[in-house]
This record gives sequence, structure tokens and C-alpha cells, in this order.
Amino acid sequence: MRQVEQSDGEPRLRLLQTIREFGLECLERCGEAAAARQAQAHYYLRLSEEAEPQLAGSEQVRWLDRLDREQENLRAVLEQAMSGGDEEEEHALRLGTALAWFWYVRGHASDGRRWLEWVQARHCGSPAVRARALHQAALLAHWRDELTLAHALSSESLALSRELGDARGMAWALSWLGNTAQARSDYASARALCEEALALFRQAADQHGIARVLTVLTKVALYQGDFQHVRALAEELLALAKILGDKQAILIAQVRLVRCYYLSHSEPEDACALAEEALTLSREVGFKQFVAYALSLVGLLALERGEQDTARSHLEEALRLHQELGAPWDIASGISDLAWLSLIQGDFATARRSYAEGLQRFIVLGGKVLLAPCLEGLAAAVVGQAGETGQVSETYWAAQLWGAAARVREAIGAPLPPVHRPAYEQARAAAQTRLGDHLFAAAWAQGRSMTPEQAIMAQGKALLPTPLSARAAAASRLHSPTSPFGLTAREVEVLRGLSQGWTDAQIATHLVISPHTVNRHTNSLYSKLGVSSRVAATRSAIEHHLL
Repeated sequence: MRQVEQSDGEPRLRLLQTIREFGLECLERCGEAAAARQAQAHYYLRLSEEAEPQLAGSEQVRWLDRLDREQENLRAVLEQAMSGGDEEEEHALRLGTALAWFWYVRGHASDGRRWLEWVQARHCGSPAVRARALHQAALLAHWRDELTLAHALSSESLALSRELGDARGMAWALSWLGNTAQARSDYASARALCEEALALFRQAADQHGIARVLTVLTKVALYQGDFQHVRALAEELLALAKILGDKQAILIAQVRLVRCYYLSHSEPEDACALAEEALTLSREVGFKQFVAYALSLVGLLALERGEQDTARSHLEEALRLHQELGAPWDIASGISDLAWLSLIQGDFATARRSYAEGLQRFIVLGGKVLLAPCLEGLAAAVVGQAGETGQVSETYWAAQLWGAAARVREAIGAPLPPVHRPAYEQARAAAQTRLGDHLFAAAWAQGRSMTPEQAIMAQGKALLPTPLSARAAAASRLHSPTSPFGLTAREVEVLRGLSQGWTDAQIATHLVISPHTVNRHTNSLYSKLGVSSRVAATRSAIEHHLL
């Protein structure tokens, strides 16, 4: 016994497992195993359904902790029910329905995933039980960023609830459909669905349902930059949550308000205090997803104050937690937050890699609202790097990225938030100076005609060497009496190398001439173009269609 008491828990668990196995053997020998399993199943189903309404009440932390302590037993009972007959399957639906929010709050992703996959595969249960199970399954699908599945589950739940005349069931299904529309950046549909759900919840005097819809509507207003509306909705949610004693809803309201303060670049002292309060509360509740959200906000606000080391520590911790929970959207968001930190620090190479990774993830997920900030951040990082290397082609690509971002923002109605404007406007001004107004506008217009995928793939294509057939025509045009510059074929080749950011030695190797000869051709073409630098020569060549 001394070893058990002083251990880190493993010997105790082994001892308990041994006792459990011995007990099961005894039950099997006396023919009471089936009855014992049934009694256990009924006990844990009652416990879960007793706990479910408490998970949004004043005693939620105590009940969440109790379910955590019983997690192994709950898991065993659920696995048994999912592999049983019709009665057991109904129990499995009810058990998963009761536990879904617990799994979500405490980050038990694997349990939620197994039950969700089982619900997809088995069309079982009475209509009323299945309707409730489906909208809880939609919650778990959202957690995994499986929006198509979430929409299908919510739609089926809505259809069943309408057949049953269950107004509350309809309201919950509509709220999840609204959340799916919000995640797809279809804000008009999201508002309409949530307003319909809100009316039904108000009619039923369902305060918890009203709070749930408000969490979605605040996010819609936040992404559309309607910060005044965000504050009104979040304050209504906060007041209601305090009446209900719902710490999770209080936490969500706090996080929405802090995000609003941060994006609108206002009330920094209130934002910092509220962010720290949200972090403390999220840890008290054990709401892992919102611990990560609060960490991100504390880190971003620290960055605003110039505390870069503190910012990095919090943002990296948030990303680690997102990765632990396995939510793809949140992982991509965490990567883009760290990209912003690298951009502000002037580490353009790291910012560029991180923004590119974030973009690829958001494209796969189908989320549009964070595509624009990633495109804009990537463009700013590219301009910062191009300023160090003198590559005009890269700056041209950055302008295309900004054009593509503008198209995304207009399509979904999400303006550039004030917090990002200074950095992006500074980068755009540098790009416009480097390219000139005419060329910058042309690149921007090209970007506006591109999808985000096309804009990413446009890298390097603006200044790629022309095909061989076109080179001959270009050389002929440059040598013609009407040419304003009269560049030789060799000078055109040197100019092409300069435009790619090559050194004299690289150009010399490529053309099989000496660096001294390259320098002579460079001075000659500078003289003919009336310029004195690589950047100016490249810009002039692009403006006059010489490349």
C-alpha cells in the first residue's frame, strides 16, 4: 500500500484494473455479468442526463469535474451501447447527446469523434431522440470544421423537429445552420437563420437558447466590422449569462468584447483587463478552446503594447493548445497570429512562410474571412523582403495579392479592421513607390480578377522570361528604328537577369560572359533607359513592355 500512496498514479491504476478484472470474472462465473452491465449503463445514462442541463448553470464546473472523474466509465458504457441492439442504440444516442457539450468544453475530442462517426453510420433511434442527437452531432462536426457534415446534420434535425412540432428543437437546428453559414462567410444567411431561431427561443422563454444564438450573432457582426453592434450584442449576452450563472457564456461574451476592442483598435485598458479576466475564467471552467482564445488575445494585446517576448510566449502557448485539441480552423488562426507577430518584428521571411501556411490551410477548410488577412499579411511580408533584395517582380506579386484580398473582402462584406491598417498601408505605400502608380494599379487590378489560389500561383509569373518565339519578336522590336531605347539583344538578356534579382556573377554564369562584361552592359542599358538602379531599370522595362 505504501507504494500505491507514494506513486504518480500508475500502480494505483494497475491495482484498480486488476480488481476490476477479478470482479468481472466473478460476475461471469455466477451469471450476473449481463445484469451488472445493464445496471451500469442505466446509472451512467441517468447521471449524464442529470448533468446535461447543469453544464450551462451556476454549478457547471462541479458537474464538469464530476463527469471528468467518471470519464472512463462513461466511455466504456457508451462503447458498449454503440455496439448493442435497438434499445442500446437508443441509449447511445441519448448518452452522446447528453455528453456532447462536456466533450467540447473539456476537449475530449476523440470521444466526440467516435460518437459523431457512429451517428453518421447508424440511422437509428426514435425521431425525437434522433433529432436532439443530430443537433449535438452538428456541434461536434463544427468542432472538427466539417461544415458540410454540420449542415447535413442540422438540416436533418430541423426536418425531424418540424415533423414533431418541436419548436425548441427547430430553434436549436436553425441556430446550428446559422453557425454553419457564418463559418462559410455567408453572413446574410447566418443572420436570417439566427433571427428565426432567436424568435423561437424567445417564444419558448428559453434563456439558454437565446444566449446560444447571441454567441453566433456577435461573431457575424465582428467579422463584418460592425463593432458597435458587436458591443451591444455581447453586452446583452454578458448580462443574460450572469443572470443564468453560465460561466461559459460569460466567457464567450468576454472574448467577443476583447476581440472587438482589439480589431477596432480601441479601449486598450479595458481590453487588457477583460482579456486577463477571460483567461482566468476559462481556466477555472476548464474550457480548453477558450483558454487558447484568451491566450491569443492576451498575446496580441501585448504585441500592441510593444511587449514582443510576452506576445510570443502567449501566442505559441495558444497554438500548442489548438494543436492538442486538433481543431483545424483554430490551428490555422494560431499560425496566422504568429505570422502577424513576425511581420511586426520585421522577420519577413518567417512571416512569409507562416502566412503561406495559413493560406493553404484556410483554402482547404473553405473559410473566407481569414483568407483576406493572410493575403494582406503575405503581401506585406513579400514587400518587406523585396525591399531587402530589390526584386521588383516580388513587389508586383504583392500588389496582386492585395487586389485578391480586396475582392475577398468585398465579396463577404468584411472590411479591413483598424488594427491592421497602419502596417498594411505602410507596406502598400512602399510597394506603390517602388512600382510607380501605373504599374501598381495594373497589378492590383490583375489581383482583383483572381481567386486566392490564382493569386498565390501568380508568384514570379509577371516577370518570367518570355517564350523563345516572343523573345525574337521582342529583340526585333527593340532593334527597330522606332524603339525609344535601342537596347541590344545582350542588354535585354542582362536586363532580364537584373529583373529576377540575380547578381552580376549569376548573370555572367547564365550568359557565359565575364562579370566585367555584365557590368558594361548594365551601365549601357542604364544610360539608354535613363535610370541609375536595378529597381528603376526593371520598373521602366515593365512599364514599356520590354520584358
